[in-house]
Amino acid sequence: VLADNGTWLLATRSGQEGDIHRTQCFDIWGQLSRAGKDAMDVAASHRGDVSAQIAALRCRKVVVELPPVLPRCVRWQHCAREDDVVSSELYSNRALGGFPDCMLLVPLMVWLAQANGGEIDSLDGLIALDIGANIGACSLLMLGAGLRVAAFEPVEGNRQHLAKSVALNEALAQDKFALLPYGLARESRSAVVVSQAGNAGNSHILDSVGANEDHNFLA
Repeated sequence: VLADNGTWLLATRSGQEGDIHRTQCFDIWGQLSRAGKDAMDVAASHRGDVSAQIAALRCRKVVVELPPVLPRCVRWQHCAREDDVVSSELYSNRALGGFPDCMLLVPLMVWLAQANGGEIDSLDGLIALDIGANIGACSLLMLGAGLRVAAFEPVEGNRQHLAKSVALNEALAQDKFALLPYGLARESRSAVVVSQAGNAGNSHILDSVGANEDHNFLA
């Protein structure tokens, strides 16, 4: 779901293909930014100085470049894990935008730019919701392309790596990034989330993991 400030942009199949229908909406960015800040304040009250913990986090720094199909010369540092599926793919594809799954977003961003006048700068100000952001491979790619990003990530280890990546790229993410420490669901509740060893992106709510699944999960 992408939106400009106060207006949802909805892709639709009705009418001319590629039409964009705009619907007036509330100030989504203001609400997301405030929610992210409030959540970090709550975390600090329970676990001490979260910013200091993130600053002290050790990680494998990977320099990633925006793919050449998007005419913007941008690169960023990513705080990757030392031994993880996503981090390894991020490093292997660092000259092409990073994690391959995130590259599926590139045609969408090109289409959005064309729909908004054809210039890549027209992506500036659009909002992307990265739901299940992991260590931020897709979030940083979208920030590099000029979008504002609200990232939802309930797993603390992933969230710390994402926050460290944002801290390493302050100019890229300034006033354009909100991090919310939640999963998204139809109802509000607390749950235990487990992650697969060596693939922290493969995380599940504990009661959704089958007893016979052949995975080594860490709480």
